Amino acid sequence: MPLSETPRQSADLSFKVIHPLHEHAQIALPFAHALKLALASRGELEIVDLRSNHEGGAGVRALLEKWGVLPPNSPREDVEKIGLKVTKVIKNGNEKKDLTKRIEKHFHDVLVIGVDSHKDILHLFGQDLVAYLATNIRTAALYVPSAGRPFVDPFTGEALLNTVLMPIAASPPPDGAFKLLRRLLGIFPAVRPRIIGLHSGVEFPFVSGSLLEGLSWTEQLASEGVVKAVVDAARAHRADLIIMATKGRDTLAKKIMGSITEQVLRASPCPVLSVPAEE
Repeated sequence: MPLSETPRQSADLSFKVIHPLHEHAQIALPFAHALKLALASRGELEIVDLRSNHEGGAGVRALLEKWGVLPPNSPREDVEKIGLKVTKVIKNGNEKKDLTKRIEKHFHDVLVIGVDSHKDILHLFGQDLVAYLATNIRTAALYVPSAGRPFVDPFTGEALLNTVLMPIAASPPPDGAFKLLRRLLGIFPAVRPRIIGLHSGVEFPFVSGSLLEGLSWTEQLASEGVVKAVVDAARAHRADLIIMATKGRDTLAKKIMGSITEQVLRASPCPVLSVPAEE
């Protein structure tokens, strides 16, 4: 079924996605994921162009035409007719402050950004933009590694979510991660993934039955450290997505700067969705 024929989603499933463009970030894969999330949920996509040269890059109609959602040479107004709102914002000032202000003043469900798997995480958006974002904003973030296997096919727009890996710890609580998982499953009703809960330790933490209801859930214990356990499990199970709950700003900043999340991102074979714990 063409994506344009999928039923309109209810308001609680609609995603408002923000996707920055930058010279240091690869464009094709993260843009495909950002557009797919907004399109499948009949939501909104906000593209923030932080590049000094604003030419080229993401092309919404061109990609929708490639996916067969729009016919060739469609006019701009046809995008809204399929239930998708797209906004492009051009910024020429301080990239950190511009993007942070945009996120703080305008609500977004998820930030979608690309990760260069062959570079230090601090080169994601220049010297220290990721660290700056981690310490100044709290929003879910989907990291799409350049060397990983995407869960959105950039050529067809098909969402491939056969296996989702969820690292589970005693803290932070996983409730927010499960809520976002269910929203993803709601906008992709054709997918029925197996969900693998992974814990590095000797006893799996308690997970409420209400969080697991209706899910194809499997628990796995690992003896290795968290990073190795997550990366090894993602590879062994050919995970399409890793969903990780994270703590508050300080903890998230430390993780991005050189601990669990950052290390997983460097070696992850698939996109990683970081979800701040609910307060």
